Amino acid sequence: MNRFFALITTLVMTFGTVAPVFAQATPSGTASSTPPIPTLYGGEAVKSPLNCFDYYTFGSVHADLQPSLDQTVPGTALTFSGDIVSANPYPILDGTLYVKIFKRNEKTFTEGDGNELVDQFIIKDGITLPAKGTLPLSYEWKVPMNAAGGEYYAAYFFATAKRYNLMGLSFTDDVVGNQAQFTITNIEDPKIAKLSKIDTTLNGQNHHFAAFPLHFKAGDTVTVKTTITNPSDKAKTLPLQWNQYSWDAMNKDNLRFTKTEVVTLAAKETKTVTYEVQPQQESVVYVVATTQDNQAKSVLDIRYVRDGIEETRINFPGVTAFPLKAGEEQTLFACAHSTNQPVVPGNTLTLTLKDKDGKIIHEYRYEGAITGAMGGFGDKFSTDKNINYATITATLERNGVIVEQVTQTYDCSVIDQNSCLPETISVGHTFDWIKAHLMQVLLIIVILLLLGAIGVFLYKKRKNHIDASGTPMTTPQG
Repeated sequence: MNRFFALITTLVMTFGTVAPVFAQATPSGTASSTPPIPTLYGGEAVKSPLNCFDYYTFGSVHADLQPSLDQTVPGTALTFSGDIVSANPYPILDGTLYVKIFKRNEKTFTEGDGNELVDQFIIKDGITLPAKGTLPLSYEWKVPMNAAGGEYYAAYFFATAKRYNLMGLSFTDDVVGNQAQFTITNIEDPKIAKLSKIDTTLNGQNHHFAAFPLHFKAGDTVTVKTTITNPSDKAKTLPLQWNQYSWDAMNKDNLRFTKTEVVTLAAKETKTVTYEVQPQQESVVYVVATTQDNQAKSVLDIRYVRDGIEETRINFPGVTAFPLKAGEEQTLFACAHSTNQPVVPGNTLTLTLKDKDGKIIHEYRYEGAITGAMGGFGDKFSTDKNINYATITATLERNGVIVEQVTQTYDCSVIDQNSCLPETISVGHTFDWIKAHLMQVLLIIVILLLLGAIGVFLYKKRKNHIDASGTPMTTPQG
């Protein structure tokens, strides 16, 4: 079972390509207790220095945040509360909790496009979880004044450093974490204008939102085409924004291009809209189309792969326990994979662990090929003293050029004060400190010697005066 889970997780993280495993599988009114296990294709197990899945577990963070009301009405602020829970034996740093709000739609679901996406946003950034830790959390979602009645659910996603997925895949509509079900009651039909999942094509090919992504050659110009329908009896003018990213939209650094336009629709009109994808270097393109009718949004998350591009990525660097206890063996590790080529040569992956003084505690370096199958990299080490503060920098180079670099800071006073270890200093560490601060040590010694010499001089001068006069020195009175 572990090998099977490792294989499917490898390919989910590599391509984000999944067969239809829909969030709608969860019955209405209940919440998924664990993220669904996606079904994947392709991939070949390739030996790497470590087994990535001995250290990294997809689906190891849960966010069971449920609504305060099972049923609500348009215009209200719906509060969701609960806990984020980590099953990992090490701390989780710089976490981001992301949510997508879906409205159930049997037609789009049946067509292989999942449910209607009506909103998506970051709930909270900078989340820290101790080993096997729990964090209570709540947030609000403002129900649009013109929200359509029906069944909805919030689907959660969790990543660290806005890169490394531990719950769900935010660039998909079907590989999600926990879900929170609720109903919006609206006796009127607001007749919202919205984008069509079913009509979305890339260069004329049907794009499905809960299936394997389409592939194009690196040099191909790709045009996204879809429709907006106005079902009402009145004309509408709507904003339409296209945001083009590399990989996903959780990390705003991935944004490459933005286009905003205005679409005017006559009563009952369906209009075709297009976006020509702009050139980018990366292999995975992610286009988010968003329109808004009054307060109600309609969102399409469109993702495809550009073949023929050599690209590799880091996936989740870390250490197996923290704080680091003197003499106790730990593993410094990271996973890595290629994005759309079976094997990419010419990589250098460096993992550097430093203490609070910037001294290297341990460093691991790998040079060679990285494959589409998720590989594990790193090795074991131990320290001669307790360490409560450290940084891990993971650097990935390809053909001598840095393509990714991430630094994470481990500080027990931030993670969990109760976990901090006594600050013991070994003899070896003392010698290392003296060596590193030799000039300062020598200066202090010289100053102490000078002060000592001055003190001896003054003492002898005073003693000689007393011996010569037979009386101690006194301060003259004015």
